[in-house]
Amino acid sequence: MPLGSPELTLVRGAAPAAKTGSLSATATDGTLVIVLGTALGTAFGPETIKTFLTTNQDGRWGFATCFLIGVGLVLAGFLRRRTVTRNRSVAIVVTARDTGREPARGADLHDQAEAYCGQFSITLRATTTLDSSDRAQQVDELGELVMRAIHMARVLTPDAMRIHIVPTMRLTAAFRFGAYLGNANPTAVVHQGDGAGAYFPAVTLRPTPKYRPMLTVHDAEPFPDGDADKMAIAVDLQGRGPDFMEPVRQECRNRRIGNVVLLSLDDATIPRDPDTFAAIVEQITDVSRSSGAAGTTRGDRFIMLSGPVAISIGLGARLAAQQRTSWTPLSYNADATRYESL
Repeated sequence: MPLGSPELTLVRGAAPAAKTGSLSATATDGTLVIVLGTALGTAFGPETIKTFLTTNQDGRWGFATCFLIGVGLVLAGFLRRRTVTRNRSVAIVVTARDTGREPARGADLHDQAEAYCGQFSITLRATTTLDSSDRAQQVDELGELVMRAIHMARVLTPDAMRIHIVPTMRLTAAFRFGAYLGNANPTAVVHQGDGAGAYFPAVTLRPTPKYRPMLTVHDAEPFPDGDADKMAIAVDLQGRGPDFMEPVRQECRNRRIGNVVLLSLDDATIPRDPDTFAAIVEQITDVSRSSGAAGTTRGDRFIMLSGPVAISIGLGARLAAQQRTSWTPLSYNADATRYESL
């Protein structure tokens, strides 16, 4: 297979699950316990109420005990069903290797992602290596492969509630990857790692209409010598403050960008919870649209990314799903002290 061609591998498979509705499935997925609990609750609930509504107290506490046992069985059955459903979940480890940027670190993150996915019953691996040719096309091919993997996962585990995507890639590749996936996979959830093997479900690909703004939105900064039709969004999610903007300004001058809007996080770390991640994605999306940085087909929209990979994937899905070629994602290379595209 030539360099840059994506590969899909089954890392971990599960034994075939019992057919939904079969006797074995009913016994193991909590359904039988729920039925027994419901029967007890239905039989003894009314009798318990009668003993409190009348002067006849005979058997009151026995009826109440049986009723509570029934309620407990129903709760236990639903808990068992939730556990079984989670155990049928599918994870897809998505890796875009970049041989030019810390390959050893990238390999370590990939191994961490696969180790984390050991909790899921099925794990698929989708990988590609970005070379010096058309990297955007390579990321699109990876996205197409993951779309096929999602379809495969739904066939293998039709009862799975979520498809868990665990990415390892640069921010620019993540944005393009998210743009390819788009919002067409409401059951997909992107996980975010901390660089030390701990992950959590961070971003879903569907829109989140209600959110609490997390970022400070600064006034647009114009560049008189730039092209007024070119606009950039700069995202500081690491609390770098004034130091963040100078490389941004230099990149805007180099690309003749007309103006840039900065969104910044006051703290250096983002709380590890999906509501915060979703709020950041939605706020950046809303600001981009209200500032005119969306809805173009000219290829003159830029976004300077920072922070978690999962947020970059969410931004790609929300901003560029319909117009992948209109957005140029950029990330800062500290070694080269400049921004770089994919």
